[in-house]
Formats: sequence, C-alpha cells, structure tokens
Amino acid sequence: MTDGSSPTVALGKLSPLSRGYGIARDFLNHVVYPDIRSEWYFLARRKLKQLLRKNNYDIVLSSHEPAGDIFVGFYAKKMKIPWIVDLGDPLLTPYSPLWRRSIDLRLERRIMHDADHLVVTDDKVIELLV
Repeated sequence: MTDGSSPTVALGKLSPLSRGYGIARDFLNHVVYPDIRSEWYFLARRKLKQLLRKNNYDIVLSSHEPAGDIFVGFYAKKMKIPWIVDLGDPLLTPYSPLWRRSIDLRLERRIMHDADHLVVTDDKVIELLV
C-alpha cells in the first residue's frame, strides 16, 4: 500500500471465522502428511481405479505439488502402469519440519526406486536426490 498501511488494514480486519480457519489450516499443515492438500487423495485414487478399468493407458504422470499426487502415482505403479514423476524440487527441504524430515527422505528414496522416469527442474536437483 502506498499510504503505509498493511493490506489487512486496507481490506478490513479478518472475521473471527476467517482467522480461525487460517489457524486450523496452519495447524493441520503441520500434522497431516504430506500436507492438508492431500485431502482429495482417496477421491483421486478411486477415480484412477475407474479410469484404469475403462481405458488402457501407456503411462501415469504425477507431479509433486501437491504432494498427494505422488501417492496416486504409487497406486498406478502398483497396478503395473509405467509411472513418470515430475518431482520439480526435492521433498526434503531445509524448511521441512523436523518431525517429517526422515519421512520425506524415505519417500524421496522410494520415488527414486519405484518411478520409471523422473523429471526435475535442473541438474542440481538430481545431485541432491542422488
């Protein structure tokens, strides 16, 4: 804002409901693995099962971010469909909460082992993963 006020003040204060939602979402992002956006995983897996029954696919491509996509990809691999993972950036980051670092590391290793092909943003990511 050019007048020095914060955007929250300029737009009006958040309602108690909005503040509560934000607090709850932040909390859940720290306790739900891999993150709160994985809430749709079971619906996506069910849809993938339906699609695989109706069609023959050459590959399944899953993209990290949201991280729940990776778990849908693991399911496709279990169904013997070649799996390509667009990882982009590593799962394990310097800002990962301590409680999930070992989980992220194990998941990265499993992706490296199970994926038929891996797509990353640049060679430095490969160096971090290998």
